[in-house]
Amino acid sequence: MKTVMQMTTIYLIRHAEAEGNLCRRIHGQYDTNVTTKGLKQILALRDRFADVPVDACYASDLTRTKTTAQAIWVPKGLELHPDPAFREIGLGVWEDLPFGYLNTFQPAAIQCFNQEPRNWHVEGSETFAQYTDRFLAGLERIVRNHPEQTVAVVSHAAVMRGVLLRLFPEIRIGRCDNTAVTRLEYDRDGFHILSCMDNSHLPAGLSSLRRPAVQQQDGAQGNDTLWFREEEGTVGSFTALEAQRPVGVLRLSEDSAGTGRIDDLSLIPSYRGFGLGVQLLGQAIFTLRPQGKRWLRIRIPPECPALERLCAKLAFAPDGTGDWVLDLTVGVRPM
Repeated sequence: MKTVMQMTTIYLIRHAEAEGNLCRRIHGQYDTNVTTKGLKQILALRDRFADVPVDACYASDLTRTKTTAQAIWVPKGLELHPDPAFREIGLGVWEDLPFGYLNTFQPAAIQCFNQEPRNWHVEGSETFAQYTDRFLAGLERIVRNHPEQTVAVVSHAAVMRGVLLRLFPEIRIGRCDNTAVTRLEYDRDGFHILSCMDNSHLPAGLSSLRRPAVQQQDGAQGNDTLWFREEEGTVGSFTALEAQRPVGVLRLSEDSAGTGRIDDLSLIPSYRGFGLGVQLLGQAIFTLRPQGKRWLRIRIPPECPALERLCAKLAFAPDGTGDWVLDLTVGVRPM
């Protein structure tokens, strides 16, 4: 009797744009929300899979992946299976650092992370073997539980890059767009890759790969990343720096027990117009949220429409009093 070969199809999908992506901060297992662009990317992903049969949907148990997975399981009437096996790399002491800090103070380590992930490790982080082992164990469970079926797995860029490098060392693994899709098949010979990091469902305006270049300044890195130094003797007063050059200021205060306020957010003139102010907004968010603040408020002057647009990208909304307000709660946002 001829043996029938069983095959499982797996779609690996990166989460939609999240706060860390937009604000240029490194987030591994640090939990964050998707952005307003991310919600639009999720709708595009939903449309892509409208006619693709999917039998089961898995995601890491972090908010940005569970939010993205709605594109698959909701319209298809499936159950979502959150699984920590598919989490992003645990980054240890790097969690929630601005990329500007890493580019300035740990350039060799961040280059290793980007180009030689097999050799990268910092204090408290997972190793390449650890995070690829746990992810592959999750895929093997899927293969056992879903023979002859199609499964979607929503996960994260760096951990999926490591897994693909381990499974297919001969393939060049480039940058992964938000909601990009990789298609694998599994049979008795193991995993096979059919397509890699396909973002064809995203129009140019929804791709996260294109970022504005910063006008080169004397002594500056020109790499569009900032870091923040809290001023000595102050609470909530930060200088924004590119490399060692001060380029902006951020001043925070407490409106009430559960509300923080941005009193000042500004960049020097030559750094305006490139969208860098969103990194200052991110510093406010990731300073106040760990303090237990529920709301973040900012008064936007009429002459600053660019700041209004940046706030909208992070889901700030006008409250009718002249303030724009952000709910700092981390949770799944519906499509």
